[in-house]
Amino acid sequence: MVEDDLSDFFDEDDFAIQVTRVRQAAADVTFVAILGLTEEDALMGRATAADRVLHWPTGPDVREGDTIVVAVLGPLAVHNGSYKVQEPRRINDGAECACYLQKVSA
Repeated sequence: MVEDDLSDFFDEDDFAIQVTRVRQAAADVTFVAILGLTEEDALMGRATAADRVLHWPTGPDVREGDTIVVAVLGPLAVHNGSYKVQEPRRINDGAECACYLQKVSA
């Protein structure tokens, strides 16, 4: 059964942070998300490359090419900067969304 209320998973006291979606000709949208890393095989399996991944409860409209701004304090501040959204998609039976992030600036 899919959990309707994902607030336990996207709790700012644990793993989640506030991020801001920026899009030309649209109002900025701030929402709670989890920023993580995933490793993919690269160079025909001779190395691994880390990809940044963002997860959030379905709701905020995030599209390919949008900018996500991370500006937090504490240990997660190492991720502060601007990122370009790549391959946004719904996951977990549509309850969550995820995308890859490409760092644009610190």
